[in-house]
Amino acid sequence: MNILAIDPGSTSTKIGIYFDGKIYRSKVEHLDENFLKLKNVIEQKDFRFDHIKRYLKESTFEDINFDAIVARGGLVKNIEGGVYIVNEKLIEDLKNGINGEHPANLGGILASEFSNIYNCPAFIVDPPIIDEMWDIAKITGVSSITRKSKFHALNHKEVARYIAKEKLRKNYDDSILIVAHMGGGITIGLHYYGKVVDVNNGLDGDGPFAIERAGTLPVDGIVEYLKNENITPDDFLKIIIKSSGFYSHLKTKDMIEVENMIRYGDNKAKKVLDAFVYNISKEIGGLFAAAKGKIDGIVLTGGLANSKLIVEKIKNYVGFMSEIYVVPGEYEIEALINGAIRVLKGEDNAKIYE
Repeated sequence: MNILAIDPGSTSTKIGIYFDGKIYRSKVEHLDENFLKLKNVIEQKDFRFDHIKRYLKESTFEDINFDAIVARGGLVKNIEGGVYIVNEKLIEDLKNGINGEHPANLGGILASEFSNIYNCPAFIVDPPIIDEMWDIAKITGVSSITRKSKFHALNHKEVARYIAKEKLRKNYDDSILIVAHMGGGITIGLHYYGKVVDVNNGLDGDGPFAIERAGTLPVDGIVEYLKNENITPDDFLKIIIKSSGFYSHLKTKDMIEVENMIRYGDNKAKKVLDAFVYNISKEIGGLFAAAKGKIDGIVLTGGLANSKLIVEKIKNYVGFMSEIYVVPGEYEIEALINGAIRVLKGEDNAKIYE
């Protein structure tokens, strides 16, 4: 079977082609001046479509007849995880940004357009707003405020399935794992028999602080900051998502630079990194308690899982809880293609978005 995978990012689109049993990756950059002037994500659709079409035409995959097009899911309604058929309702909600604007919103739309060309089905897999959380995990001390499920669902689920199959010799649906995705944002979730039943909303800055995200903040500090800076909630949200975390403390978003600062004796950098690791470990510990201590393993993934320093520091905190598995990087293209393969092979049923 032949599959085209589409994963839109802010100024590029990752492409994966499954052909002859292998995955071929590429990235199409969108740095055209006219593209960068576009006001919103939906206006980028034609640019991205033309760039992907041109790539396919100029590549060695021009004459492939695809059996499925699969794309990263966007900020649609809160739904359970799985593979979904791209239908009119899904496209409508992606265009309207029903749960917010994000480049991933173009995934299902682009998949639909290419599926029309190749006369094959279009799917999305595990969008970032899948909601499988326990009800008690959503309740807060203010009745009108609930915790939301927004996280790196695609990579979370893929590495959890991999560890369950290859290391535990179990099905994902029979496993209990704590997965920590550590990248530009940090999301840590409890995967409980195939469902992510508790996870921090890393997209909006909840949980441990990250490279540029603030993480959970004390309420009194938020109130005081808003008063002193005299800014709107929208402006504050931009700050906690784009210019907080390591950047707020050390004025860099490069973790290699942070480690070099520590190597050359920068005590402030060391203290911030130690706090970073401490907060991640505390989040893992909370989910360990939520699982009543009965877990099959802890998985560290994302770009920062490449850091031996960070991994070893986390192991020093939580290594006593369970076996720790390290799967560095992200596997979104694999997750998309594997999701489509499961459906095409009849191992999983594609769900209907309503």
